[in-house]
Amino acid sequence: MRSTWKLGEQQKERVGVAHFGSGQDDRYYVRVRWSDKLGLQLKQVFGCREKAQAVAEAVKEATKLTMKLWQKEYYPGSGWEHCQYVD
Repeated sequence: MRSTWKLGEQQKERVGVAHFGSGQDDRYYVRVRWSDKLGLQLKQVFGCREKAQAVAEAVKEATKLTMKLWQKEYYPGSGWEHCQYVD
């Protein structure tokens, strides 16, 4: 497996921040929906939207992703990169 993946324009359009909240705990994840069959989620979890959004913008400006920083999610579905879940 390659250690870096080239980030194309199509993938850059699918970079987003997902939010999961439960009571006092809010977690934000930077995600890339690589294709309909593969999504990537940054392993780092953020406690505020502003930091996660700043990283998402940096990802959009990047040309490559280092795969050891990302975990794979299979069949992520449409809008997965922007999902919001609050319990």
